[in-house]
Amino acid sequence: MHMIVTNKKGLSQAWVSAVRNDQYERAGDYSVTQLISPAQLQILLERHRDKVVMDVQEGLWILLGKSVHYILEQSHTRGALTEHTLLFNIGNFQVSGTPDRLERIDDPEEKAAMSFLRSISPDRDWPERVRQYHLRDFKITSIYAIKEGPKDDWVRQTNCYGFMLRQQGIAVTRLSIETLLKDWRMSEYMKERNGRGYPDAQAQVLDVPVWNDAKCYEYLEQRVNLFESSKMLPDDKLPRCSHEERWAKPDRFAAVYHSKGTTVAARGGGNFDSQMDAEAFIAGYTGKKQLHVEFRPGESVRCEGYCPVKHWCRQYREEICGDEF
Repeated sequence: MHMIVTNKKGLSQAWVSAVRNDQYERAGDYSVTQLISPAQLQILLERHRDKVVMDVQEGLWILLGKSVHYILEQSHTRGALTEHTLLFNIGNFQVSGTPDRLERIDDPEEKAAMSFLRSISPDRDWPERVRQYHLRDFKITSIYAIKEGPKDDWVRQTNCYGFMLRQQGIAVTRLSIETLLKDWRMSEYMKERNGRGYPDAQAQVLDVPVWNDAKCYEYLEQRVNLFESSKMLPDDKLPRCSHEERWAKPDRFAAVYHSKGTTVAARGGGNFDSQMDAEAFIAGYTGKKQLHVEFRPGESVRCEGYCPVKHWCRQYREEICGDEF
């Protein structure tokens, strides 16, 4: 079943066809990419995919990402493995995963490296000397996405891949995410480079902490069990997406003043956790503006802007739209 693809901007049929034909064929019962996603979202998508409407422009960034992956996949390098699909059994279910790139680690500090390998994978009978590997994953993303380091989903995804490879005797001991920041601008870097934390280049490498095998297996098992138990439930009884899964931003308070018919946050007064903090800022304010506290409700970013199945989601209708059942 395919999504319904519209073309509101009247783009070339070439784009429409590319987006419409860009269908992912999953190997096994579940993929790692599927399992790190919210169960509610994935199950609703399986049930209602043929009714989901996506405009072609919404699929262009996905196409760009896959294009970059394809080009990198063709860049054959000695000692590297790209886009190789792995299969691993969790109980009676087969989980698949396709890491972007695996590279040999040349001349590691052998004694320390072997000690680390055995600490994360103690149940395998590793030889005294074994070639070790670095798993690299590629992401086209935004500056905001890497503001606090690799996203939790990226950590889970790459660790699952590393675990699956170690179960095949491939000693993965390093994980990293290589990001291409689509919104990076040299002008912004030049403006903000004096201590504001703006990335120094469009490409950034983020090291990922490596989980041990037991933690990886436990995570995969828990996710498979959640998906299997949820499949039996009707749409309105599916497990709700967590705060993290909704990309939810908390409620905030700001110290603001009126200017030309709108409210403007005072310098340094636009982002407080509580009303009390905003009031304390106003109490110590020495400027000339007349300030008051403004409440800024949080939002579930994924639900409101990026979820393809929100129209079939009870949680969205209740928590975002305020509907009652």
